[in-house]
Amino acid sequence: MAPDVVEQRKCCWSAFPKRWTLAIMGFGAMFWVSAMRDQLGIAIVCMVKGEDIITPPWHNTTTIPSNSTFPHETEAVYKESDGLPWNKTEQSLILAMFFAGFFSSTFLGIWYLKHDVIRYYVGGGLMLAGVATIIIPYCLTVEHRLIYALRLIAGLGGAILFPGIQSLWGKWAPRNELATLTTISASGRFIGTVAAFSLTGILCNAMPDGWKLSFYISGAGGLIWFVLWQLFTANNPASDPRISPRERDYIVANIEVSYEENVAIPWRAILTSKPVIGCLVIHMVSDWVDYSLTTSGPTYMHEVLHLNIYENGVLSSVPHLARGMCTVLVGLLADLLVKRKILSVYWTRVIFQTLSNVGSAVFLVCLGFVSADQRALAVFLFTAVMCMQAFAESAYQINEVEIAPKFAGTITSMGNSLSGVAGVLAPIVTGVMTPNKTQEEWRNSFMVIVGLCGVSLVVYLAFLRVTVQPWAKETKKKPTVAHVVNFGTEADDSKQGQ
Repeated sequence: MAPDVVEQRKCCWSAFPKRWTLAIMGFGAMFWVSAMRDQLGIAIVCMVKGEDIITPPWHNTTTIPSNSTFPHETEAVYKESDGLPWNKTEQSLILAMFFAGFFSSTFLGIWYLKHDVIRYYVGGGLMLAGVATIIIPYCLTVEHRLIYALRLIAGLGGAILFPGIQSLWGKWAPRNELATLTTISASGRFIGTVAAFSLTGILCNAMPDGWKLSFYISGAGGLIWFVLWQLFTANNPASDPRISPRERDYIVANIEVSYEENVAIPWRAILTSKPVIGCLVIHMVSDWVDYSLTTSGPTYMHEVLHLNIYENGVLSSVPHLARGMCTVLVGLLADLLVKRKILSVYWTRVIFQTLSNVGSAVFLVCLGFVSADQRALAVFLFTAVMCMQAFAESAYQINEVEIAPKFAGTITSMGNSLSGVAGVLAPIVTGVMTPNKTQEEWRNSFMVIVGLCGVSLVVYLAFLRVTVQPWAKETKKKPTVAHVVNFGTEADDSKQGQ
């Protein structure tokens, strides 16, 4: 190929900002991992043997029970469905196993987040989750208990991915674009949930074993995106051969970390830092809300609103679609308020996190009193809760990068480990509190979430800081452009002047 053609293609690559390429790649990675995580919430409704309100085309229409009092049930058929004989506790444990994999997040982060190979581990996590998801349907025909192990492995892949992307933003995101870039990639989590719920609901309604196809699609999608991730991402601006000098200079001038790797992690300082404790507490509770509504939301719509499988899949996806869009819009708003000096960074974080927790609590209280004949209102309130949660993406999640950009991935790993606790406990607590599937039981489970929102908000606001903490500051001079270009060749400050 002629040199001028090569140079022209290189210019084309450089024309699109590489930090935005990372945001798009991060969006896709989050999308597929979330799809693999959340599809089981819908699939389990048609996988499990029991009395279902479902009218798929392969069942013959019969009569409605004479004691039925629910409106809109003229299209529903009560029938003993074929499937796996999982009781309520087993279903809760299966839903929880993905999040059990998150326990490994901190232990993995201790090692790989301090090396300049982060993007390879992020891609590896995506590949691991994809392979585990694809083979789930096959293993269920051999030994259904293998789903516990496979969901655990898929969760391990997610445990690698989430803090890895957060750590990359510590090197790639200029401070005045931090909320925008991180929320673009984070929104993939919720759009992935939308795709998982909608597609699984449609497939389950179209064919008896449609849920199997949904596992194959999401797993294969994750593997394809793994290849794209490896092709189009880099660990930092210095190691990206396609980045333009102008963009590299801009990033270096607007970040607060160097590119020095293999830095010792100050564990004592991190574990005793009040701002870190505040972030970890709010991180765990925010994910408790997410996981409660994501894993148990379809079950709520099935047991309380009495939706059939098709309606369940479609309507369960609406709140997550709204949240995905709100996440990006809120991120843009947060950066705009700071750039135009309408609000300081501190008050932006305070207001947005307060809106997230208080707003979610108010709408959850209202949701607890909605009856089966108020389906539209229930979906609206469910959506409102998720939209309020979008404000947290531009509050505590950004805050984890602000207070320690160099160790943002490590802090996020710790938060993900606590989120693993939340992910395991949330569906179990919900299952224990709703044994009879009544509206009152579901209301009480929502009140538990409301209480957690209130306590965590007080802790977070009491400990909130928005500046780089002393233990996280650079011990060396901020890197110059020359240092970045010649990554790994910085002179040792201790030898200067000798």
